[in-house]
Amino acid sequence: MAVFKLSCDSPAGCGTVTESRISLTMPGAPAKGKKHLYRFVHISDQHFSCFSPEDTDEEKELAQSRAGFWKIQAGYMARQADGSEKKLFAAEALEVVGARIRELAPDLILSTGDTADFASAENYKRAKELFDTFGAPYIAVPGNHDNMGEDGDSALADAYMSFFKTAEDFTVHTFGEIDIIAVNDGFVSVTKEQVRKLAGQLDKGRPTVIILHAPLLCESAKLPVLNFWNKGWMLGEEEQSEESREFRRIVNEHRDTVLAVLALFA
Repeated sequence: MAVFKLSCDSPAGCGTVTESRISLTMPGAPAKGKKHLYRFVHISDQHFSCFSPEDTDEEKELAQSRAGFWKIQAGYMARQADGSEKKLFAAEALEVVGARIRELAPDLILSTGDTADFASAENYKRAKELFDTFGAPYIAVPGNHDNMGEDGDSALADAYMSFFKTAEDFTVHTFGEIDIIAVNDGFVSVTKEQVRKLAGQLDKGRPTVIILHAPLLCESAKLPVLNFWNKGWMLGEEEQSEESREFRRIVNEHRDTVLAVLALFA
């Protein structure tokens, strides 16, 4: 893996993007006439916190409060036209990332959850508007912040479906010679049915990329995650469910064909 720091201009300002580049090799030779070199971009956790003029005062206050929280928690500095620096909100920072994505001209964008900081029609509308400017198709899975709960109205449901394109919790997308398995683990857990589907799909032996929100347990990241969150929440941790541990075991058994597992952090 190579890591680069790049300067990118955008309507929100000029910022530095840290970009990790990973080359993956598919097992076997590509079929005759098939494209065998693809460029995927992986992004995560945009945490859109937006409101519309039609929203209630309570909804506007929530959006402003959450946007302010992320501006402090994970603020991103960008240089403005007059030379000054400005701390950007999460959605503004994605404008800088978007400029780099358009430069890369990827074949596919993979987004792994927490698109919204809280589920609202305006957040998913804004997210889709921005993603549609990237010039490439995308596959997105929800994160825990994308949970609509039981009180979501039709406008929220429509905007959610417009962005995520499905309400299924396990989908398989074929992209050339590669299968993309998209898993909705929005509650930072997986179900027995998802585990069953994963095993059946991976047994087909096709080159596969798996995307989900919570990362699989990685021993090198175990202590840093525990120290930061005071909780072992990666899928496969001992304190996680039996299904989570089984999910990780199945992936490990198919290392010969699973090219990558992309999540909250790669």
